[in-house]
Amino acid sequence: ALAAYGRERLPIAVHSPGFIADSDEEAKDVLWPHYQAMQARIGRERGWAPMTRERYEAEAAHGALYVGSPETVAAKIARTVGTLGIDRFDLLLLHNPDRIGYTSEAVWDGMSGLRDAGLTELLGIAPGPANGFTLDLITAFERFGDRLDWAILILNPMEPWPGELA
Repeated sequence: ALAAYGRERLPIAVHSPGFIADSDEEAKDVLWPHYQAMQARIGRERGWAPMTRERYEAEAAHGALYVGSPETVAAKIARTVGTLGIDRFDLLLLHNPDRIGYTSEAVWDGMSGLRDAGLTELLGIAPGPANGFTLDLITAFERFGDRLDWAILILNPMEPWPGELA
């Protein structure tokens, strides 16, 4: 349709929530209680049915939730890129549920490996106020700053929305 109006094709990207750990089971087990709580909170506001472990497992296996070992997440991203013919997949460590991602070499190795394989272009971090975001950011920058391309800085602990994109 763009060509009909003399316009070039625009790049298309996908971003999805996810969590990486050493194994698929560890990633799913660590994320589950936090994902369930988040879905319950949002669901109450929007009228959604409660999240069940069965739905969570299905979303991780076949849906838009990218959770598992670095190899599992990489394979799922590769399938998405190939199936949709997208230009890139953005990978974001978002509101890490229990701080494991901020300090886990395996998580950062997995995220870096996805970038090195060309499955994502940039790595970013957006910690949430619920898990002490200032300390999380400092830790992440100190230990893994060479791997980070961008971060969302939340300037007011009472306001959970991004204050600035750095």
